[in-house]
Amino acid sequence: KVVCHEGDAGDNFYLVLEGSAECYQTQPGALGGSKLVGKLQPGQYFGEIALLTPKPRQATVRAKGVLKVLCIDRGTFNRIFGPLEEILKRNMEEYKKYV
Repeated sequence: KVVCHEGDAGDNFYLVLEGSAECYQTQPGALGGSKLVGKLQPGQYFGEIALLTPKPRQATVRAKGVLKVLCIDRGTFNRIFGPLEEILKRNMEEYKKYV
């Protein structure tokens, strides 16, 4: 099951509670057109780039089996994580290592 699609506008932030997911990005020459760029386990999060920047979703996230996530909408995200925005943006730099 796909949680979010690369290229879509993003209005939600996700925190993995149970299970795991895989992140895929479109890559020229990749088998099937996309490449596995990350794996998510409980305690990890995704979806913040589309909320912190004007960029669309940067990857397609697919559940690997049963996946339970906490989904936070944009308004709640801004209220809760607003003070942490700089830390979240700094963490986005880490993603460049995987592309």
